[in-house]
Amino acid sequence: MITFGPDNEDSYFHLNKRVATIFIEEPTSNSLTKLQQLLNKFKPDFLRLTFLPPNNEDKQKVETNQVKVKGIAVQLPQNVKDIVFQLSQVLNLNEIACVNLILSAAKSNQLIRFGIKEYRLAIKLFYDDYLNLLTSLLSLMQVRENEEINQQFKDLVINFTNELLKENIITNMCDLILKLNKNISQYKDQINNFINQGNNESPRIPEYEDQISFTILIRRKIAEILFFASFNLQTNPDTINKIYDTILQCNNLFNNALEEADTIQWTTTTETNINNEEFIPHNTLSLIDKLDRGSKSIYSILYLLTATILCLLDPSTDKERIDPYNNSRTKTNTLYRKQQFLESFDNKLGELLDTVEQQGSTIRPQFESIISLMWSIGLETHTREIEERAAEWFKTRSELAFERSLRVDVFEFMAKGLLNSKMFRNEDEQTKEFLVFVFSELLCNMITTLRDLIDRLLAMQSERLREYINLREDGHVNLEEDEEEISKYFNHLLLLTAELYREFPFYSHNFWDREDHYPLYEFITKTCCEHIATLCKIQNEIDIGFIYYIGVLCSFSGDNEGATFVYYMLRDSPHQMFCWDYLFLDLLAQFQQRYQQQPQSQQYVVNIDVPDEKTLDAVYVVLRLIENVSSQSEECRKLFLEIPQWDILTTLFGMMFVPSVTPILMGQVFTTLSSFVRRTDNPEPSREAIQILTQLDRTQILKYEMVNDDYKISGGIKYQLEQKETQEGEYYETRGFLELLDALIGCTSKPVSGFLPYLKFIQVDVFNNINKRYYKDPSEKWLVAKACLQIIIRLLNRYTPNPTDFTAPITRMEDEDNRKNTPVSNVMEKPPGFQLMSDMLRENLFRQELFRIIDSDVRLEVERVNNPEGDALEKTYLLILEIIETVLQKEESFLNCSISKTATIPLVIKPLETQLSNSIIIKIARLMEYPHNTEMRYRATNILSLISKNRDKLVSLFKEKHEDKRLINIIVRNLRSIETEHVKEQNDFEEKVLDEDQMDNETRLIILEMLKNNVDAPEEGLTHLLCGFDISDNNETKEIDLFGERNCLTTILHLLKSKRLPKTHPRFIESCYELLYKLCANRRMTQQTFACLEKANFLIEKLKDSSFVTNIGVTPLAHHMLNQRAFVMKIVALKLYSNTRTTKKGDSNRGGVQELVSILFGGDLFSEDNFTPSFGNLEQRRALMLEVLDIIDLTISPPTKSPEEANKEWNLFLKISKSIHNAFSGWKQLVEITLSQCFSMITEDDTRKRILHDLINSLLFKLSQMTRRQTPSKQQHQLELLVAQTILRVISKLREELIMSGDTIILPTEQCINIFRNLLECTLQSTQSEQSTRGNLYASIVNYLQYTRCTEMNEHNVQLQELQKHNEYVLEKYDINLLRLVSADAMDAKNVWKAVSFSLLETVFLYSSSIHQHSRWLNLYEKENYLQQFLDTILMESKQTLPKVLVSSSSSDQDTTSLNHLFIYENAMSFLLRIADMDEMGSERLFQYNLIYKMATHFNFIDMRPSMISYQFGGGNGNQRNNGVAMEDEDDDDWQFTLVEKYNQLAIPAFKLVVAIQSKLRNNKKVAEHVVSFIESHKKAISDILKLSNIVIKSSLLSIDIGSLELLRLVSSMFYLLSPHLDVVSKKLSITKYENLLLNTLTKVSSIQQLGIRTQVINTLDVSTLSANTTTATLEGGKPNEELQLESELEQKRLCIDEICKNIIGYCRVVTQYSELINGGDGIISASLDTSCKRVLFTHSLSNKNIITTGSGSESNINHTPFITNNQLNKSTIESEQRPSLFSLCTLLNIELIRLKDVLEQRYHCETNLQQLGQLKIEKLNEMVRSANAIMGEEHIMSFFEHQDNPKETKALCYTILARKLLKLNHRLNTHINIMENILVVLWRHLNYFLQTTILENDELNDNLLPHQQQLLSNEQKKILLQEASTGLLNKLLDEISHVKITPLTVIDKKTNTAINDSFLQFIAQHLKDQIFQSL
Repeated sequence: MITFGPDNEDSYFHLNKRVATIFIEEPTSNSLTKLQQLLNKFKPDFLRLTFLPPNNEDKQKVETNQVKVKGIAVQLPQNVKDIVFQLSQVLNLNEIACVNLILSAAKSNQLIRFGIKEYRLAIKLFYDDYLNLLTSLLSLMQVRENEEINQQFKDLVINFTNELLKENIITNMCDLILKLNKNISQYKDQINNFINQGNNESPRIPEYEDQISFTILIRRKIAEILFFASFNLQTNPDTINKIYDTILQCNNLFNNALEEADTIQWTTTTETNINNEEFIPHNTLSLIDKLDRGSKSIYSILYLLTATILCLLDPSTDKERIDPYNNSRTKTNTLYRKQQFLESFDNKLGELLDTVEQQGSTIRPQFESIISLMWSIGLETHTREIEERAAEWFKTRSELAFERSLRVDVFEFMAKGLLNSKMFRNEDEQTKEFLVFVFSELLCNMITTLRDLIDRLLAMQSERLREYINLREDGHVNLEEDEEEISKYFNHLLLLTAELYREFPFYSHNFWDREDHYPLYEFITKTCCEHIATLCKIQNEIDIGFIYYIGVLCSFSGDNEGATFVYYMLRDSPHQMFCWDYLFLDLLAQFQQRYQQQPQSQQYVVNIDVPDEKTLDAVYVVLRLIENVSSQSEECRKLFLEIPQWDILTTLFGMMFVPSVTPILMGQVFTTLSSFVRRTDNPEPSREAIQILTQLDRTQILKYEMVNDDYKISGGIKYQLEQKETQEGEYYETRGFLELLDALIGCTSKPVSGFLPYLKFIQVDVFNNINKRYYKDPSEKWLVAKACLQIIIRLLNRYTPNPTDFTAPITRMEDEDNRKNTPVSNVMEKPPGFQLMSDMLRENLFRQELFRIIDSDVRLEVERVNNPEGDALEKTYLLILEIIETVLQKEESFLNCSISKTATIPLVIKPLETQLSNSIIIKIARLMEYPHNTEMRYRATNILSLISKNRDKLVSLFKEKHEDKRLINIIVRNLRSIETEHVKEQNDFEEKVLDEDQMDNETRLIILEMLKNNVDAPEEGLTHLLCGFDISDNNETKEIDLFGERNCLTTILHLLKSKRLPKTHPRFIESCYELLYKLCANRRMTQQTFACLEKANFLIEKLKDSSFVTNIGVTPLAHHMLNQRAFVMKIVALKLYSNTRTTKKGDSNRGGVQELVSILFGGDLFSEDNFTPSFGNLEQRRALMLEVLDIIDLTISPPTKSPEEANKEWNLFLKISKSIHNAFSGWKQLVEITLSQCFSMITEDDTRKRILHDLINSLLFKLSQMTRRQTPSKQQHQLELLVAQTILRVISKLREELIMSGDTIILPTEQCINIFRNLLECTLQSTQSEQSTRGNLYASIVNYLQYTRCTEMNEHNVQLQELQKHNEYVLEKYDINLLRLVSADAMDAKNVWKAVSFSLLETVFLYSSSIHQHSRWLNLYEKENYLQQFLDTILMESKQTLPKVLVSSSSSDQDTTSLNHLFIYENAMSFLLRIADMDEMGSERLFQYNLIYKMATHFNFIDMRPSMISYQFGGGNGNQRNNGVAMEDEDDDDWQFTLVEKYNQLAIPAFKLVVAIQSKLRNNKKVAEHVVSFIESHKKAISDILKLSNIVIKSSLLSIDIGSLELLRLVSSMFYLLSPHLDVVSKKLSITKYENLLLNTLTKVSSIQQLGIRTQVINTLDVSTLSANTTTATLEGGKPNEELQLESELEQKRLCIDEICKNIIGYCRVVTQYSELINGGDGIISASLDTSCKRVLFTHSLSNKNIITTGSGSESNINHTPFITNNQLNKSTIESEQRPSLFSLCTLLNIELIRLKDVLEQRYHCETNLQQLGQLKIEKLNEMVRSANAIMGEEHIMSFFEHQDNPKETKALCYTILARKLLKLNHRLNTHINIMENILVVLWRHLNYFLQTTILENDELNDNLLPHQQQLLSNEQKKILLQEASTGLLNKLLDEISHVKITPLTVIDKKTNTAINDSFLQFIAQHLKDQIFQSL
C-alpha cells in the first residue's frame, strides 16, 4: 500500500531523505545494505514514475467499506467516499491509496467530516510526495558523476541506475513528459471553457491552476533527471530518437504557442512594417512573457532536453562512458559506428531544417540547430576512423550540418536567445553550471574539430569584407548587405564565447592549456587576433570583432587564474593591436588627447571632435577588461601600477574631463578606478587609495561647501545626476561613482575622514529621491539603490559606538600628518556610522524611503524572473535587511553611549524594533520562506530573532494578522530541510566567509538561537508559539501532541532521532539539545517538555544508545559531540530533580526516575540488541556514569605556538576546552543531583558503596593526570576546580551514607586507604593549581577524616579503629609536606580558602591521637615559624579588620568582605583552640607567645558590644531575627547575620581560646595573671556579659539569645578557673564586684532556667506518643514539626544554662574552701568534708514570702515547683550589687532536681524504644528518625534523611540516633548531679557558718572576712533559720534527693556508656539533713 507524508516511514518523503544522505554520509556495511534494500524496494516506483491507477475492484472495496486503516477495517462516511472518488479521478490514483492520502493529509485517523480544506491538502501532499520521488531519482542520477561521493556509495548507485536505464527508464520519462504536456493542455482548456462560459468565479479554476503548477514542476523535474542521467552515458539509437522526438513535439507545441502570441500581437499593434522573412529568433523571446505558464515553461524543457542530446551525441574520445546495457565502460561513442542510425538521424535533421527554411517561417528550429552543430562535430570526429568512401560521406554530411546551423544563426541564438533568456538566468546554480559545461564542451569540440571549416569561414569573411570596402570606395552605396552582416558568424561566435563563460570562467581555462588543448589556445591567441587585425587593416579602423574579442577576454578573466592568463597573453602578445601597450598608450591615451576639452578664447572657439559609437564601445570594453583583470588578480593589479609609462590612474582621471565621454563610459571609468583600490583590513589606506582620494578632492568631482555647520552639495557629480541622468533615465555615471566610493571605504579598516559630504550626497541626493526619478529601465532604480546601500552597510559595519561621538562641539583636525594623509577634508567629523545610526533610530526621510521599499507590494519572485536585473532588487532587499540587522545589533551600545555622563548632544532616539511597523515585521517574516536566495532567509530570520528580544506582544501581532500558523510552518519547514541537505556543516573554529551552501544551516542555527533567547520571555513569546506551549494561568496544562502536532519542539525531537545529523550537522544538533535543556529548566514549560520527552522515550533511548559512551578523539567535531552529551546529562539531571521533588514520596518509580537511575548507575546498561556478550566482558559492566566520565578527556594540551601564529589551532583548542568544561559540568550536575535526590533508589548497600568508591577513584585519577602538568592553562584550572568540587561532593555523600546507616555502611579498609593516599597525592601535586582547587581538596580531606574517625558512638567498631590507625600511618608519610602546603595557603590564600585551610589543619590535629605526632607537628610549626605567623596574622586582623565587621554598611560588597574576614577568623581561632585542647604542650606553646596578653591588647572588638536588643516575636529593628518561629518559606536574607550574631561570632572564639589555655594550665599562676589582664582590659564588656545586659527576660526561654548565653558560659568558666588564684585576682581586680556579678548572674540564670521548665514533655521518640494518624507530611510541614524544632532550640539553651550554673556554683564551692571526697573501698563513702565556710557568699535567708508553691509536700514529682513572677525577675536584674540569699541556692537546687528527673524520664523512654525497635513498622521508624533529628539537633542527619522504604536501614538509623541520645542524656545526668552536689556543699558550709553560737576565736580569720560576713546571727535568727531549713523547701528537696534512684543502662555497649555516680549526692544530702535536725 502506498503511504504519504513524513509521518509514514514507507513514504517517498523518507525515501528522499535517505537518498539525500548519500552525499555526506560515510559508508558502513550496514548502511550500504540498508541503502540497497531501500532502492530495491522503490525500484518499481522509479521505473513507473507514476502511481497505481484507479481500479474498479478497489473502488468497490471503498464503496462497500472493505478498506482497512492500519490493519483495522473501518466504516467510511459518505462524504469521505465522495472525496476519495474525486481525488482518484483528478489525480488518476488508486482509490485505496486515496483513502490513505486524505487521512495522511488531514493528520488524523479519525473518520470525521472532511471538506474542501482536506481535499486541497491531499492534493498538495500527493504532489509533494510525487516530487520527493522524482527528487530522489534526480539525486541518484547526480551521484553517477559526483567526484565527492564516497566510491562505495557511488558504485552501488551506478549499478542501480544502470538497471533503471537498462529497463528503459529514459523512454518512460519521455512518454511521461508528452503525457504531462497533454494534461496541461487539458487543464488550460478546462479553464478557458469556464471563462468563456462567464463562470470566472468557479472554484474549479483554482484547482486546475494548482494542477497546472504541480504538473509543470513534475515535468521540469523529469527533464532534469533526463539531463543528469545522460552525462557520460553510452546509449542506443532508439533512446536518441525517443528524446529527439520528444524535443520535436515540445518544440512544435512551444512554436505554436509563440505563433499564437505573435498573431495576437500582430492584430493589436499599430506597427505595419514587419519583414516576415527577417529571422530574429532571439527577439521572439519577448513573446514568451505573453505566454501562459504551461507554454512558457516548455522553453526550459527544450534546452534541458537539447543538452541531454548533446551529451549523448558527444563524440569526445577522452572521457569514459558507462554502457548500462553491457555493464561496460568505453571512451568511444559507439553511436557513430552505426551507419543505419547515422543516415536516419542525419536525414531527420536535414529534412527538418531544410523544410522550415524553405517555408520561411518566422519561428525556426533553434534547438535542432544546436543538435545539428553537435552532429557536425561528431561526424567530423569519426571521419578518420573509417574507410575513405564512408569518410567522404561523413565529411560531406558534417559540412552540411554545420552550414545549416550557421544559416539559422545558431551562435546568435545561443548567445542572445538561450544564455540571456530569463528562464536560463533563473536556473539554480548547479543546473546552470552543468548546462554551461555541456555548451562549453560543444563550443570547444567545434573549435577543435571543425577548425578547417572555421578557417575557411574566416578567410571567406575577410575576402567579402575587402570586396565590400572596395565597392564602397568606388561609390556603390546601395549594397545588399552591410558591413556587420558580413562578419556576423564570427562575431556571434565570439559573443557566444563571451556569454558562455561570463558567469563560469573556470570552464574557459582549457583555452590557456597549450599542451592538452592547443587548438583552443591557438584559436584564442592567434587565429582570432590575426583575423581581427586583418579586418581592422582592411577597414582602416577598429572592427566590431575587436570589441567582441575583448569581451571574450573579459569573460575569461572572471577568476584569478583566467585574469592572470589574460594579462600575460596581452603582455607577451606578438600582435600589435592585442597588447597592453596598444591599449594604454594608443587606444586610451589617444582617445583622451584627441577628445579632451580644448582651451577656448574670446576670439574663437575650437570645434571638439566627437568620437563615434564604435570607438566609445572599444574604450568601454577595454576599461572593462582592465577592471576585471585588476580586481580578480592582485598580482596583475600590482603589475599594472608598477609600469610607469602606462600611468593608468592619471589616464583614467584624464578621461573624466573629456567632454564627449558618455555617462556609461564615465561610469566605467569610476568602476575601473575602483578596481585598483585594494580592499583590506589594514588601518591605513593604500597608496593608490590616497592618490585617488587626492584627485577626487582636487578635481572636485563632488562640489560642496560648509554652510551653517552643514554641507551644501552644489555641483559636480550631482549636476550630472540631476540634469542629465535623470532626464535620460540611465544612471551609469552615478553607479560608477558610488562603486568607487564603496571601494575607497573598503581600503581601510578606519572610517574615512571627511566622508560626511559624500554620505549626504548618497543619502539626500541619491537615495532619498530614488522614487521620484525617471528610469528608462525599471531595473535601473534597483541598481542605484543597491549601490547606495552597499556603502551604507559598509559604513555601519565599520562603526563602533563610542561615548565620545555624543560630545560637542565638533573638533577639527589639527594634526599635519592626518591632514596630509586625508585629502578629502580637513574637518574631523563624527564617524559616518554615527550619522547613519542616528538616522535609523529616529524618524527621517532616509529611513522612510528605506522602509517604503521593504514594505512595498513588489513581488520579488516576479521581478527576479521578468527583470534582466531582477537580482538587483533582490540584492537591494538583502542590503536593507542587513542594515536593519546591523542597527538592531548595535543599537543597545549606541543607546547606552547616548545616555552616558559625557554625552552632550541631545538625540531623540528609540530602539528600532519598537519603531518597525507591523506590516514591515510581517513582510520580513514572510521573507523567511523566500525560495530563491538563502541569504534572504538568513537575514530575515536573524532580524526576527533580534526583534523578539525586546519587542513586546510579537506573538499577538502574528495572531492578529493571522500569520501565526504561517510562521510556524515556515520555521518548521526550515528546520526539516536539514533532512535533505546535501552539504555538511561548516566548522565553527575557522574564520571563513559564510558561503551560500551554509546559509540555510546558519538560518536554522539562528532559529534555534531565537527559540533559546525567548524561553524566559515574561509574556507569550515566540518560543511558546513555535513550540506549542500553553503558558496560560489555567490549571490544566495543554498537552503537546507529539505525533500529530507540527511545531518546533516535535520537529526537533524528530530530528534528534537521526543517526546521521550529529555527524553531518553537529552544531545544529548541539543547539537543539541546548534548547531542550533551556525548555526543561524553565518552570513554565518544564512539565510539558518532560511530557513530550517521556512520550518519545527520549532520555532513555539516548542513554541506552551505544554512541553515548563512544570514545571521542580530538577531532573538529569533538567539541560538538561533547556538548551534545553534556546537555543530555543536564536534561536528565533536571528530570531527576523535578520528578523527585514534585512526585509524591512513596511512589516507587517517581515519574520514571527509578529507571533513569538504574541506567545511570547500574552495571547492566545495554539491551541484548545493542550488546553482545563476549569472553572478555562476562563480568558486570561498569556504571554508565563512569563510562561517560572515562570518555571526557580532561588533559587536553594547548597548542605550542602562540595564538598569533596558530589562530586556527587555538580556536579549536578553546572550543574543545569549553565543551569539555560543559560536558564535565553536566556530568557533575547529574552526579550531584542523583546523590542528593535519588541515590536511595539504589537499594543495595554494596552497590552504593561500589559506585561511590569508583566515582572517587576515577575522579582522583583524572585530577592526578591534570595536576601533573607543569604549566596548566586557564581552562585547565577551571576543569581542575570542577573535578575537585565533585570529589568533595562524593566524599561528603560517602560520609552521609555512613551516618544514615548508623555507622555500618563503610568502605573496606583497603579502599579507604587507597582513596586517602590518592587524595593526599593529588593535593600535594596541586601546587600549580588555583587556591580554589586546593581548597576543595582540603575540604575533601576534612570530610574523609571525619568519615573515618572514631567517635563516642563508633569507637567500638573494630574496622573503624583499624582504619584510623592505617590512616594515621598514611598521614605520617605525607604530613610534613601537607602541613607546609596547607599552612602556606592558610597564610596566603584568599577569602574562604583561608578558612578551609585552617579547618583542615584543625581536623588533622584532631584526627591524630599520637602525642608524638602532635609534638612533631608543633616542632615543625615552631621551627619554620608558621605558628608565629599565624598568631601575628590573627592579631593584626583582629586589630585592623575585624572591628569593621561590627560596623554596619549599606554596601553588600563591603559586607561580604567583612564576613569573609569573620569566617577566616573563626576557623583560625578554631585551629588555635585545637592546639590548646590537645595537651598541655600545645597550650604552653601558645602561652609562650604571650597570646592571652596580646589578645587583651589587640582584640578591641570585644569592647564593641551592640546595644541592648529586645528579641521578641515580630519586633525589633533591622538587626534582630525571629528565633522563635519556624518559617514556612525561606527568606532570601536568611544568610545575613545580625549585629549581635556577628559580635558573638567574634567574641566567643576569643573567650574559648582563653578558657582552653586556662583549662590546660590551670595551676600556672602566670597564666592566671594574663587572664586577669585580659579581664581588666575588657572589664566593661565582661561586666555587661555577666549582667546579661543584652537580654530582656520575657515569659519564654525562646526569647533568649543562645550566643549571649554561650558568652556568659565562657566568662563564668574563666572565673571558675581563676578561683584557685584569688590572690592573683585580688591584685588587679575587685573581687567583691565580680563575685556580686557572678552571684546575681546565678540568680538570674536560675530564674531563666525556670522559664525553660517544660509543663508537657514533647518526646516523639516515645512510640506511645506517636498517634496512628500522625503522618510524615505533618512532621515535615505542620505544627508538630515546628514544636520539635522549638524544643531543640530550648534544649540547647537549657544545656548552656546548666553549664553556667555549674561554673558559678563550682566557683562558690572553691572559694568557700572544701576538701574533696574520697571514695573508699567496698563501695563505702568515707568523706573528709571541710564544713567551715572560709568565705561567705550568700545571705542567711532560706525562705521568700513572695514565692508561691503548688502541690502537696508528699508528692515526689515536680508539681510543687516554685515560680517567680516577671516583676521579680526584672527586679533581680537591676539589684546587681545585693548578694543573693541561700534561698536562691534552694531554688536552683529545686530546678536542677526537676531537670534531673526529666532526664531520667527521657532516658527511660529512649531505652524502651531501643528495646522495641524490632516490633515497629516502617512508618513509625521514619517518624522517630525525624523527631529525633529535630530534638537532638542532628542537622547533618536531618538534611540527608529521605523517606526510606527499607526497614533494615531505617532501624539501623534509629538505633544510632537513640544510642547517641542515651549518651547525651548520661552526660546531662552527670552535669545535674555535679551542680546539685556543689549546691549542697555550699549550703552546708554556709549553714555551718550561720549556726555558730560563738564569736570566732581566730582573729586572723575574722580579719579576712568582709564586714557583712563578720556579723554573726543572733539566737532568734538562728532559730528562724533552723525552722526554715527543717520545714521549708530545703527539707523537701533533701527528701526527694534521697529517693532518686539512677539505674545503669543495659541496651548499649558498656564501653560507650558513661558511668553515673550519685553516691556523693546522696551522702551530702543525708548529712546536710542530719546536721539541720541535730542543730534544732
